[in-house]
This record gives sequence, C-alpha cells and structure tokens, in this order.
Amino acid sequence: MLLYALQCPTRQKILEILSKEGKKDVKQLAERLGVSSPNISNHLRILESANMIKLEEEYQPKPTGRRGRIYSINEAGCNKELPLGNLKISIKLEQNGGNHD
Repeated sequence: MLLYALQCPTRQKILEILSKEGKKDVKQLAERLGVSSPNISNHLRILESANMIKLEEEYQPKPTGRRGRIYSINEAGCNKELPLGNLKISIKLEQNGGNHD
C-alpha cells in the first residue's frame, strides 16, 4: 500500500505540503493544489490507509454544515524500511514543522 500511495504526484505534493507547512484541512489542500475537495479527500484516504498521514481533528464549519478534517504527517508511517525482494527501500520524510527560515 505504501508504494501505491507514493506513486501519485498529487499524493507526493500533499506529503510535501504537510511536511513543510504542518497541519492542513481538505479545503486548504484543494485550493493549494487546484484540485477538487472530493479528489483531495480520496488522496488523503489512500495516504491515511498507508499510515503516512493522520487525522488530527474534525470540526463542523458553520457556513456549509459539512464536517471538516485536519491532517498532518504521521512520522512513524513515513520513516520506515521496506523489504522488496533482495532490496531494502528506506523511506524518510523529514518534517519542517512550518518553519520558514
């Protein structure tokens, strides 16, 4: 599941944004990437299933009445080694925590 999650450029960009800028909700990611919210939600489900991101918080925005979700990087899921036949693949995603020095 992890390799599947990483093969999509949109999911790679989501991981990059979350690792560099910290927590984001679906709407923020959709606006940033120019992709619909349902499309982003689908990508987030895949990344969450791969244990690469985690749901931080759910909230009920007043104007729409729809539930909002805030996601962040799951460091444990993003820093691992995967056996692949005779190969060992290391995955390490470093988190900036939103600092822009």
